[in-house]
Amino acid sequence: MLPFGTIPDEAGRGVILSADDADAVLAYCDAMGSKFGCPGYLRYLFGLPVNKALLSGYLMTQRALRETTPHACAQEIARTALELLSGLDGGREEAGSVLDIFAGVGQMAYSYAKAGCRVHAVDNDRTTVGVAVHNMALAGLATAVEYRLADGPATLASAVMTGQRFSIVHLDPPWRGTYQYDLTRPFMLEGLAVDAQCLVVADP
Repeated sequence: MLPFGTIPDEAGRGVILSADDADAVLAYCDAMGSKFGCPGYLRYLFGLPVNKALLSGYLMTQRALRETTPHACAQEIARTALELLSGLDGGREEAGSVLDIFAGVGQMAYSYAKAGCRVHAVDNDRTTVGVAVHNMALAGLATAVEYRLADGPATLASAVMTGQRFSIVHLDPPWRGTYQYDLTRPFMLEGLAVDAQCLVVADP
């Protein structure tokens, strides 16, 4: 239960948290820390404690408060992905390009963009995309991150069919809801509607 009241997961994406909710968000983090024996637990958004991020003008959805990749993890994922790709992308047109097909409010898109990538971000929820576009503009990353309202797996299938190339295809499905992804029924690669082998293109 969140301090903002009981809201079903499927509705949580439509609830936007802003500076007015900063104290309630901090109370939520304190409650989670107490519940799981982690005093001092705090969520971070774009490198800021989540309450300070909201006070700075960033937005997030209520659902994103629970589901967004922790900032430090997002940074490490982006760093590791680019480190693994170093030396593989030399000179290619798509070098440093990322397709994030379950982009949410932008934690991963932000981390990839801060690492120097061009990010094509897709989410299927209009409110979430609006929040993310706002966040990228506030972070000064509007030219590095292009957000679109679309179905993630369908976007990936279209990219494969039309021969679009990306250095990284980032897959981080939502925990619950639209894609039937939850802890008891995980999202499978078969749900992407493309052969996962098509995503790996080796140079001749």
